[in-house]
Amino acid sequence: MQNVNEENPIGYYAVIPSTILFNENLKPNEKLLYAEITILANKECYCFASNNYLAELFNSKPHTISNWISHLSKLNFVHVEKNS
Repeated sequence: MQNVNEENPIGYYAVIPSTILFNENLKPNEKLLYAEITILANKECYCFASNNYLAELFNSKPHTISNWISHLSKLNFVHVEKNS
């Protein structure tokens, strides 16, 4: 994983739509996760990052990421397809 610092700046940014940003049903970290998913999906139009990768990025646990994604999916902000 890359760290953001002066020697290694990450050169991307996220735009969070107002429907996400001002949604009172979403936790702040769910909003940030949504932004990261859209960044990762920008090139291929889908995001295939694992919960483990996202957990490391957000200094969290994979099951927490799973809960956040499930909540975003329940509110129809993301569509989830599970690989078998």
